[in-house]
Amino acid sequence: MEPYRAARRKAEQHLADSYAVLSGDAKAPMEIGALAALYRHAETIPGMCDHLKLRALCEIARDCPRGDLVEIGSWWGKSAFILLRLAQNYGIGRLYYVEPWSDAHLVKGGAASVVDLVSTQYCAEEAFQVFLLNLRPYAHGDLSYLRCPSAEGAARYKAGNPITTSEFGSARPVGAIALLHIDGNHSYACAKEDIASWTPAMAPGGWIIVDDYVWPFGDGPKRAGDEYLEANADRIAMSFVTGSALFIKLRA
Repeated sequence: MEPYRAARRKAEQHLADSYAVLSGDAKAPMEIGALAALYRHAETIPGMCDHLKLRALCEIARDCPRGDLVEIGSWWGKSAFILLRLAQNYGIGRLYYVEPWSDAHLVKGGAASVVDLVSTQYCAEEAFQVFLLNLRPYAHGDLSYLRCPSAEGAARYKAGNPITTSEFGSARPVGAIALLHIDGNHSYACAKEDIASWTPAMAPGGWIIVDDYVWPFGDGPKRAGDEYLEANADRIAMSFVTGSALFIKLRA
């Protein structure tokens, strides 16, 4: 029973704490049973989404405009599951996951060499099957994936054609991104390319999350995130760091 009790305690603590960054138009938080279920089921999926980041995702979902949600880098699907359930609860929009699930795209290089060493122990094709296993019970027609590198995925997304998969059917992107979660290859060049490829499609008032902005194995996401903050200061309503992630809200 302890994992279920722990999920209930986390939900109670979550609802007891206010989140000062939200606008006055933010939707009501999830009711305690739904929130406890989110915490419990997220714990059953392997992944690196820390508790502080999970809590922040729950809060900013209340403040999201309508539009598409895009996650760059999904692997086993932990944060994918969290975003899916939040999108469904708040009626934000359909989710699109962009991940090649390819052994050739695992290497991050440079300071992350220890990560490369560990990554070679995993099979990308098997990770894709685990992703499907974790997400299929919750899909309900609300998600799609693009099994390709990020830049290719951005081009396909912007083309506006229906995105079709055998597991989740077919849907045409809205073309305006309400929430963008960047968690792909953590090299500086790739993190910068992800931001450049996807942020032009952001909806007014949308949220950008740069994961592993605080990362012990390199500073690629931090450098790319800082450059975006500096270059787009006039477009940004707020930004903050919690857990390992940088959160950016664009002006409406």
